[in-house]
Amino acid sequence: MIPSLLERFPMVTLEAMAMSKPIIATDIDGITEQITNGVNGILVPPKNPYALAKAIIKVLNDKETARTMGLAARERVEQEFSVEKMVGETEKVYLSLLRAG
Repeated sequence: MIPSLLERFPMVTLEAMAMSKPIIATDIDGITEQITNGVNGILVPPKNPYALAKAIIKVLNDKETARTMGLAARERVEQEFSVEKMVGETEKVYLSLLRAG
């Protein structure tokens, strides 16, 4: 559960995804780059404790949905946020800067 009001790109989300955990988080920039609502987690409006509680109860009561979202989270982190991919993307930025300079 990540009920943040401000995030850049939270590593805790990726760590939980790598552990096949469904994510419940606020629908804010940074988190929305990682989580697809209803697929690998549940996004709730910021400052809405009712929506947050409802999402927590859903995940606790629906084990199959929680498992499916957790597996989707793991798949997404492996495909989009692996160390290899992140290093490759960083390398592309540096190479483009070298070519431009």
